[in-house]
Amino acid sequence: ACTDVLASALYLQGQKEEAEEKRHHLLSSCEKELGKTHPFTLDAAYSLGMFYADQGAYDRAQTLYIPVLQHFRDLQQLGKDIIRVASLLAITYREQSNYDEAENLCNEAIVWCSQAFGEAHVETLKVYDILGKTYLQRGRLSDADNLYLTKLEKQSQGIELEIFVKNNMAELRRQQGQPEAAEELMLEALKLAETRYGRMHPTSIAMAGNTLGASL
Repeated sequence: ACTDVLASALYLQGQKEEAEEKRHHLLSSCEKELGKTHPFTLDAAYSLGMFYADQGAYDRAQTLYIPVLQHFRDLQQLGKDIIRVASLLAITYREQSNYDEAENLCNEAIVWCSQAFGEAHVETLKVYDILGKTYLQRGRLSDADNLYLTKLEKQSQGIELEIFVKNNMAELRRQQGQPEAAEELMLEALKLAETRYGRMHPTSIAMAGNTLGASL
């Protein structure tokens, strides 16, 4: 835990190579001392995968997520851990344009979520949002529209996910040639982000930039 905190601190200070080295050392130590399937080892692999994904190194993140996901599959543990890893792996597939793999994994994770938590649970909604953005990025606008309208728009109201649902719906409306609707949704997402995080939070700043760019 101390190594993980130190690696995070180094990353925030811009010392990415040192942070990566610390996370690699943590993973190697856990594998050697505890074994590859120990919960601490799985957490270390998951954290290193997130580190790579945050830098856009999705291929390297993918290689770390896959064995972790397989471990939970083998145990048939359909809880938050497998859903968390499946969601992150689906994103790595999507960001590498491996859309079929992303969709298949999302659909599988939605079944797990529905069984474990229920259709309206926030964990289920998060996977739906990943699937919706996958549709959006691959140009399946009709499928994205149907999913956001039936599974996410109302269901996400009042929770943190609503910010990202509105932001993704704004991009959907933009691609559908509805600039006024897109701008309105961007402004709503920005307002929610600033209320929840504050104006200087990276999410709020990014959304403010998107909103300004759309209005020019």
